[in-house]
This record gives sequence, structure tokens and C-alpha cells, in this order.
Amino acid sequence: MKYEMNEILRTGIVVAVLNLLALILHFCIDKFVVNRLPWDHAYIQDFVSFVIISITILVIAIPEGLPVAVMVSLAYSVKVCTHGSEPYE
Repeated sequence: MKYEMNEILRTGIVVAVLNLLALILHFCIDKFVVNRLPWDHAYIQDFVSFVIISITILVIAIPEGLPVAVMVSLAYSVKVCTHGSEPYE
């Protein structure tokens, strides 16, 4: 059982890192190579979003992290339900 858990953890780490690299590479190619846009400080929010997505993948890949992911998802849903469709007001 411990071997399978280690394999799941390794796979989760690899997938999270590859996902982060793919998101950053796609973003940079699209913004700076294809569209030839200059750097804007607003892009930092996109990079933070990419890191959050990768951390989420990593947390969900860890079997012990599943209850935490479910709890965060439910808390977000409750916040949306109590504040209407705008959770960040």
C-alpha cells in the first residue's frame, strides 16, 4: 500500500510541475511571441493563478489531501451561495 501511495505522490508532483510549465509556456508564447504585447504588471495575477492550479493538482493527488480539497471546495460554494453570484464582493 505504501508503494502505491508513493507512486501516486510522484505522479501528482510530475503532473503539477508539467502543468505549471505548460501554462506558463502557453501564456508567454501567446502574449509575447504571437501577439507581441509588452509586459504588464497585471500578468502577475495570471502567474499566481497558474501556481494555484498546480498546487491544487498536487493537493488532490495526495490521498490525505482529498478531504482538504473537498472542504475548500465546499467553503467556496457556501460563500458563493450566501453572497449571490459575486463571491468577491
